[in-house]
Amino acid sequence: MYSSLTKQVNERYKAIAAESGISDAVFWILYALRYMEENVTQTDIANFLFMNKYTVSSAIKKMEAEGYITLGKIEGNKKNKPLSLTDKGVELAQKTADVMIAYELRAFNVLTKREKGLFVRLSNKYSKAFLETCQKSSDKVEVRNEKNHNDQP
Repeated sequence: MYSSLTKQVNERYKAIAAESGISDAVFWILYALRYMEENVTQTDIANFLFMNKYTVSSAIKKMEAEGYITLGKIEGNKKNKPLSLTDKGVELAQKTADVMIAYELRAFNVLTKREKGLFVRLSNKYSKAFLETCQKSSDKVEVRNEKNHNDQP
C-alpha cells in the first residue's frame, strides 16, 4: 500500500530528528528554512509544511530560545517576521535537514527524466484524489476485505 511506502520514508525523517535530539516540528522548520527562499515567515512555513500555525509558532519560540534562529523585522508589519538561522542553527541544519534534502535529491536522480515526470504527475494525481475523497464526508467509503488487495495502492 502507498501509505506503507510513505511511512517507511517518513520514519527516516523522524529518526534523524530523534538522533539529533530535536522534535519533528523543529526538523521540518529547519527543512523549510533550507529549502525556501529568503524572508521566510512563520506563516510561510506553516503553509509550506501543512502544519498547524500554533505548532510552528511554539517550535520557533523554542528554536529562538535555544539560539537556532532569530526573528527579523519587516517595516510596517509587526506580525510577519522573517526567520533567519543563526550559526548554531546552520550547523544543526547541516546535520539534519541538509542531509535529508541531499538524500532526496540522490534518490530522485536515480529515476530517468521520464520516470521523474511520471512520478510527480502520479503522486499529484493520487494526492488530489485522496484529498477529494476525504473531503466528501457525505460519501460512504467502501471497506474492502483486506485479503483482496490486488488493486490497493
